[in-house]
Amino acid sequence: MKTSILITAIFFLLGCSKHSTSENVDVIIRILVEDKESRSLLDPAHKNYIDVSKVRVYYLINGQKKYQYEPNWSCPSHFCAISDDGKRYVKLSPNISITEDFPITYIEWSEYETDEIKCHFNRTENSVVCDKVWFNQELVYPNDTKDRIFKIIK
Repeated sequence: MKTSILITAIFFLLGCSKHSTSENVDVIIRILVEDKESRSLLDPAHKNYIDVSKVRVYYLINGQKKYQYEPNWSCPSHFCAISDDGKRYVKLSPNISITEDFPITYIEWSEYETDEIKCHFNRTENSVVCDKVWFNQELVYPNDTKDRIFKIIK
């Protein structure tokens, strides 16, 4: 009996080692895209509706803009429309490159309009958490909300 308790304790202790392989990646950014009257441009009924399937996302990696598309992801373009709490947002998966202190993501709305997202990440052995976001050089997070969300006017 003592032997089985000892073996169970050893397995339990080994299973709780501090070298866990689990990771916490908390980087998603939500953006409200509105007109000057605070109406969502993600609403298909809006006359200036933005079709997010036509928006392209690029990461700046080693000085080169790289188009982002992951066909097996639920949001393959790294940029998707979502509805939550009665509001429409875009969900952005930003550049988390470890080669950059402040990785940059470009949102190409059209061939004539591109915005820049710059992020800072708090990195540990097992986590990456976005703790600062700049939109076109303006700090937009942290802000007065607890969520990583901000509004832009188009």
